Amino acid sequence: MPRKPRAYRPKTRGCFECSKRRVSCDRTEPQCKKCSSRGLQCSGLGIRHRFSQGVAARGFWVGKTIQEVYEEVSTHIACEMVAIDGQHNGWRHIVLPLALSERLVLNAVLAASSFHLASWRTGERQAPLLSGHFRPSSSLSPGAVHATSGLRIEPAQMYIRTIMDLKKRDIRPHNREESLVTLLTILNLLVTVMVTGSDDFPMLFRLLDSAMEVIGGEGNLGDTELSRFIIRQICKMRVYAAPLLSEDAGVATLSSETNIMRAFECLRHCSERRPDFTAEASIIQSLIQQSYDIYLQQARHDVLSDSSFCRPPSLHDTESIWRVQRFIDTFQSFPSESSGMQVLVWATFVAASACVLEEHRSFFLRVFHSFYARSGFKNLSRGAKHIQMIWDCDASGERWVSLLPQAKVFVM
Repeated sequence: MPRKPRAYRPKTRGCFECSKRRVSCDRTEPQCKKCSSRGLQCSGLGIRHRFSQGVAARGFWVGKTIQEVYEEVSTHIACEMVAIDGQHNGWRHIVLPLALSERLVLNAVLAASSFHLASWRTGERQAPLLSGHFRPSSSLSPGAVHATSGLRIEPAQMYIRTIMDLKKRDIRPHNREESLVTLLTILNLLVTVMVTGSDDFPMLFRLLDSAMEVIGGEGNLGDTELSRFIIRQICKMRVYAAPLLSEDAGVATLSSETNIMRAFECLRHCSERRPDFTAEASIIQSLIQQSYDIYLQQARHDVLSDSSFCRPPSLHDTESIWRVQRFIDTFQSFPSESSGMQVLVWATFVAASACVLEEHRSFFLRVFHSFYARSGFKNLSRGAKHIQMIWDCDASGERWVSLLPQAKVFVM
């Protein structure tokens, strides 16, 4: 009579040392008792990275651990992406753990982290905001990788390789996990172009739109903590990106109450988890809404100027000056010791673009200096230079809303 097959029991994995000695691990943490009793160093039950003691065996990240990489992102990048930091910050508590199991996400995180760290090591952070030492895209263009310094070659290669792997990825609408990983990778690459000030920003947004189209929209992403985080970030970034991509997109997006409400979801998410932040959140929302109004007022005036019912230019300038002064007054009411100003970069960029008075322009340059001193993101350097270009074109009558997309930089 044949032996009755045993019931299936999934294999329980223990530490690497017990596996190597072919003994059953007792799975005690942080070190198993079987290793400890024999004086062996137990590697524990976490993910084991083979062949290298750090992130990489050679190159920019040689000798560095995952913890060091994550420390750079957590300390200097994640905190810049939300109004108020804390356990609810998905850039730290969702993205970083997921990167351990998803290589594509990890590569995007490494790209952002390495570029930011490289700017410290090369002394770029100490360069003036409007200095001529900054090359916005030389470190990112595939054809210019070898023209960069040795320190920046590895970050550039990591960034380019991530984009190439992303483009090769075959997205299947019904594979929800794969869709979320793809979108999260693109979001991290958008953070990278904020860090570097690269002009790849329009290309990455086209990639994001294409991915969402293939996926079939937000409804196919499910209702998990990860999907909700991704949707909040996409809604926010789409609103901020629209005026920087084209004037038509800017007017259409900022005129939609639905788009505006969804863009504020990220801010509401923070304030709901930090009730003590309600006053600051209210000021932030007011400033962002004021910047929307400044943009739309300028765009609609330009449309009216083509008709015979146009208001006198002096009246328009007076209203524009009043709106900018109101923005400055509200901005200065923000508590200096409170967190949250880091999410006002886009609003400040738009308000600064509408400046007519020299005193207003000086104020916004000082604000951009403070933003840059805090984060060191190169999009601030390029944004400040573009604002000055807009001011220089003011005398020629060029419309600043049509000049915003020319920078091809994601100022956020």
